[in-house]
Formats: sequence, C-alpha cells, structure tokens
Amino acid sequence: MTGIGIIANPNSKSNKRNPQNQEILSYIAGEQGIFRATKNIAELSEVAQDFKERGIQILAINGGDGTISHTLTAFVKAYGQEKLPKFAVLGGGTINLILENLGLSGRPADILFRLIEAYSRGETLQSVTINSLHVDEFYGFFCGTGICPNFLHRYYNSRTGKLGAFMLVIKLIYSYLRDSALINDVIYDQDYLLTLSQSTLTHRSLGVLCCTLEKLPFKRRLFPKSTESFHGLSLGYSKKSLVRNFFYDFLFHPLGRQAGKIRFQDKALSISASNLTYTIDGELFAAKSSKLDIELGPQVQFILI
Repeated sequence: MTGIGIIANPNSKSNKRNPQNQEILSYIAGEQGIFRATKNIAELSEVAQDFKERGIQILAINGGDGTISHTLTAFVKAYGQEKLPKFAVLGGGTINLILENLGLSGRPADILFRLIEAYSRGETLQSVTINSLHVDEFYGFFCGTGICPNFLHRYYNSRTGKLGAFMLVIKLIYSYLRDSALINDVIYDQDYLLTLSQSTLTHRSLGVLCCTLEKLPFKRRLFPKSTESFHGLSLGYSKKSLVRNFFYDFLFHPLGRQAGKIRFQDKALSISASNLTYTIDGELFAAKSSKLDIELGPQVQFILI
C-alpha cells in the first residue's frame, strides 16, 4: 500500500508559468508518494484506477478548483461505492476557492512538504468533511448559472487573478452606467423554474448559485455551514438594481439582507431555463437540455495541513 498519490495539472496557471514546479513536487514526494502529471481526462482516469489498485490513502492535488473537480469526478467513477482517499489541496490554479475555504496557505511545494513530513513522522492529520455536488455527470462544490458562467467567460478571456476579477467588475460598473454592450452580454435576467424536494418556484433571475462551500470570491462568507444538504441562492435582481443591491450585499451583508435574494436549502434541485449554461468550480458547460439536475454527491475529507 502506497501512502500518498500526487496529481499535478501541467495546464494550471502556476505550472504553466513555472514548469519546474512539477519536478520540485516529484522530488519532495520522494519514496513517500507517487507523482503523476495528467494532461487530459483520459490520463486522469487511468491514474485514478492505478491509485485505487495501489490503495493510496491520501490524494494530493496540484491545481485549482477545476482540477480538483475533474479529479474528484474521475476518482468517483473509479472507486464506485468504495470509500475515497482523503484529499490534500496544494493549490496553484486560476481559481482556488477550495484552498481558501480550508484556510490553507503557502506554495504548492510548501504544502506538499508539510504533508510529507507529517505523514512520514506518523502524525495524526486533521481533516474536515465537505459535501460535494453531483451535476449531470460531473462532481464539484459550486455550481452557478446565468451571471456566473457569463462573468467567468469574460474573466478567462482577459487578465485572471484577483486583480483581473476586480478590473472586470469595474468595467461592468462602467458599462452599466453607460448602458453599453458588456453589461448586457454578462448580466441579464431570464425565466427560471426551480423544482425542490417540497416546492417549486417560478421567477426571473440573473442566475442561480448552489454551493457546499461557505465562502466565495474575496473570502466573503455567503452560505452557512451545512452537513446534510447544499445551500442555494437565486439572484432575483433586475439589472438596474444589481449595483445598488447585489454588490452592497456581497461586500457588507452577504448573509444578511434578503432584498432581491431567494435562498433555499435542499438535497436535490432541478433548474429549468432556456439556453442554460453553467459553471462547476470554474469549469464552463452548456446544458444538454433546458433542465439541469443537481444533487448531493459523496462526502470528501480534506486534510488541513
């Protein structure tokens, strides 16, 4: 039985900028771990099956939220009903919300070094359990429609990082004031039908968010902690009230004022709308139909190191 398996995404933001990072991680792993760099979904699926057969106990992931989601999806398919290994997040991606929610800090090499050292000394590794979301055939921790994928599409086509996100928000506010094309392409309301376990809701919204994480960008706590369900939020704002209500609430009252916000909590949800596009942990998708089903996925144990 091998203790630690390490998966690195060569296409992550950090690894593209510094290709030598993968060599450093492989060196740190030494004889305590097995290092694999996966360039595509097929290679990731092969590694998931290999790690299952080797009986790894800890899976360390070098990449952002999208890499973690793709890895989780591959491992759920490989493991089936068997218990997943514990996950260790090393970071290094464009979007690192999971890393921030776990309160981890340091470069990927620093986090892996701490993990290898603690494991080799036989220390008890603290962990936290987080529910995942099952959306179509994919697994992740955050799903959003409407404004969420629209914003990310523009974000990925420009400068990324926190500065890039802030600059895009400023451009959107400026576009809103001038009523130019950018704001109209990114932010618009449409009819939604939300089908929950005990109720249905028809309304117009800028987008629907479902999440098992507490904090979203800029470390704002948008959702309370929950162990038996996921939390959801529908942005029932008009475009005109977005700047006045949403940005104010997001910055100052993320869990407070309810004006324009429809909150819900459930184990399953169906979202119906025309031309559905959505994001799961930063990855962009187009729905196969006008209906998108979301339910709780398996629980994942994340190591705090």
